[in-house]
Amino acid sequence: MESHDFRSAISEALGKERLARYLHATSGDVGDALRLYVWNAALSAAFFEVLGDVEVIVRQAIHREFSEWHQSHGLPGEWYDNAHGFLTEAAVNDIRIAKSRLSLKRSEITPANVINELTFGFWRFLFAKHYQTTLWPALMTRVFPSIAHSDFRKLRDRIARLHQLRNLIAHHQPIYWRHLDRDFNDCRTTLRLISPECETWTIGHTRVLTLHGQGSRFLERSE
Repeated sequence: MESHDFRSAISEALGKERLARYLHATSGDVGDALRLYVWNAALSAAFFEVLGDVEVIVRQAIHREFSEWHQSHGLPGEWYDNAHGFLTEAAVNDIRIAKSRLSLKRSEITPANVINELTFGFWRFLFAKHYQTTLWPALMTRVFPSIAHSDFRKLRDRIARLHQLRNLIAHHQPIYWRHLDRDFNDCRTTLRLISPECETWTIGHTRVLTLHGQGSRFLERSE
């Protein structure tokens, strides 16, 4: 059994401010707070795996369909070079930064490398309202074959929530307080709209459901 001194040492190492939210959720019980912390970290890691699938599959679908559309219109360069003029200044700057990072790493500036270098934030903001009447009318059902045009706002909100979740996990922040069922459904729905096979594959190897069920004792106390 962990001693009081042991728990105090871990609490001090993690930082009082970081642990405060976990202590509040567990009515001040340090042992339970540390167990909640460990569970939250494990669940975060599991969600990060799923979010990785979502990010890669979404950006590949966008890149594939945007590239075909770009070529069919006889435009020069790649779609992200903005010959069509649809990308915002912020998006163009993100692409410029991605290319600069590749140059600094002495990596070849190929379409695949540029796509991999762009952050999730770049892809998230491709769903901003600005693009609803420019890029997406001709491309929405190509990237997301199962979607209706009227569902663009729902998709935009879903991607925004997943971007927020990813940032929380990347900065080692608690996620136990979120609507985790909705987060998981956001992942599933986004994948399903691109390809039912992708949804099935991701659900087949995720640890999220098992870990989520193990945390019910904490979630009941933190509501």
